Amino acid sequence: MTGIPPAAEKTGPPPEKKEEQPTKAEDSGLSPWWYILGLALVLVPLSVVLVRRRKRSAAPEPEAPGSPEPPTLFRAGESGPTAVLPGVSPTAPRPAPVSLRVELAPTGTRDTGGPLKATVTDRLVLGRSGGPSGLAIPGDATISARHCELVFSKGRLFVCDLQSSNGTMVNGVPIQGNYPLEDGDRLTLGKTELRIRILGLE
Repeated sequence: MTGIPPAAEKTGPPPEKKEEQPTKAEDSGLSPWWYILGLALVLVPLSVVLVRRRKRSAAPEPEAPGSPEPPTLFRAGESGPTAVLPGVSPTAPRPAPVSLRVELAPTGTRDTGGPLKATVTDRLVLGRSGGPSGLAIPGDATISARHCELVFSKGRLFVCDLQSSNGTMVNGVPIQGNYPLEDGDRLTLGKTELRIRILGLE
C-alpha cells in the first residue's frame, strides 16, 4: 500500500505581515499640540478685545464740544459726600486784613517836612519815589528809589533792605533779610534817620 507522502513543508521566507492601517488622527498628521496652539491663537485675541471693552466702559465719555451742562462727578440719582471746612461758613463775610499804623519821625537836623504817617497792610516800600504801595522820603539823594520795605506779618513789624546803594540800618546796625522793629527803634536810610512809632492796629 502506497502511502500518501506527507505534504512537503514549505521552506522559504515567512509570509509578510500586513501593515496596520493608521488611525484617522495619525493619518492627518496632527498632534495634540497643534490643537492647543490653535486654541491659544483664538483665545488670546479674544481676551485682548474683552479687556479693551472693559477699559472703555470704565473710562468717562468725553463731552461733546459746546455742551452747556457742566461735567458731573456722579451719575444721575447719586450724590457725593458734602465737604464742610471747619470754621468757615459759606455765608459769613471774610474778615478784612488787619493793618498797622506807623509814624516815621525824623531825628537830628535833617528836615523831611515833619513826621510821615503810613498804614502797613502787608508791605510798604520806603524810598525816594512814592506810589500806591510806597512812601516817599524827600530831601536825601543817598536814599535809593526803592530803598527798603516795611513788612507787617503775624502781628509783627519787620524791615527788609531792597538791595539799596547805601544799605539800611536799625539802631546803627546794618541789616540783612527781615529784621524785627520795635516801637522807638531808629531806622537809617542813607543819611536820614527816622524814629519808628507804632501807633496801633486798624
